Amino acid sequence: MTEWIRYRPDVRSGPGFSLEHPADWRVGPVEGASAIQFVSPDETEFLYMTAFAKPGGTLEDFAAFRFAVQAETFAPAGPAVELRGAGWRGLIQEAEDKEKARRILLCANSGEVFVTLSLYTTSADYFARRPHYGRFFTSLTFEGETAASQDVSDLATLLAGFALGHAAWSASELRKGETLAPIALVLRGDERELKRFEADSEEEGIAEARAAMAEAMEAGDAWALAHAGHVTVQASKVDALVVTCWSKGMPAGAVALVQQIEPFATRGRFRVVGDPHLFVRGRVQSPEAAEATIRKLREGVRSHPKAGPLWSSWSQE
Repeated sequence: MTEWIRYRPDVRSGPGFSLEHPADWRVGPVEGASAIQFVSPDETEFLYMTAFAKPGGTLEDFAAFRFAVQAETFAPAGPAVELRGAGWRGLIQEAEDKEKARRILLCANSGEVFVTLSLYTTSADYFARRPHYGRFFTSLTFEGETAASQDVSDLATLLAGFALGHAAWSASELRKGETLAPIALVLRGDERELKRFEADSEEEGIAEARAAMAEAMEAGDAWALAHAGHVTVQASKVDALVVTCWSKGMPAGAVALVQQIEPFATRGRFRVVGDPHLFVRGRVQSPEAAEATIRKLREGVRSHPKAGPLWSSWSQE
């Protein structure tokens, strides 16, 4: 199994960014160019990374310019498609030369920062190991706060809202000593499947659910996983519902939404406390940065036939 490690360039200003690469690949600057190259041990596979600051620039204009580079050698193998990741939106295009060499070029941006990733390999190797090569692109992460939260998928967030509503409805009926089994929703086309993960302990149930969601990424379009957890408020641990979510184009496990709750057993009634918190790559986002995502999350909660009508009453003191 290939070991992957994360590379972070030294960025002096603006949001930082990073990506994963195989641990045995050589990494270093390209002589005479403002690029970083990643080279496989047998020197048959290459990845080049460049970054630019373009105030006022658009992703579409940037990508059109970058895709035209080497156009006389690499003919597009199809149209550019949109790809989203942790804190960024991008356009990715595959191209091929007459010798069946493959170039996969991603142009991504977060705010005024634009990054390109250019992967070169053979078409045969690319198709044989497409998930392996895809990891270079999906692992790209912009790590500033605004970057981190601006591109959370609406589809994943809506599904997370429905999962949060279902988990809250289930938790509202729990009495002292009872626990919430992890709840997962998997979307495949127009079909939405609900799964519960009963186990001897909450930890085992969560582990089983996460393993199932990793498998769901192969054939699913989106998923959301809700389970019981805790958050720290004023140096004290309090009960919460935690929802992680994913859709195509998002890195798995990058986004979590946390809603503080007061269990029924505490005072004889169930409550949701305050607004949900958005975490991206483990970092809590400010209310301003998370506003659009939380709004979409609430829309998903309202779509739940049981929890939607009860949410406002659960929110009252």
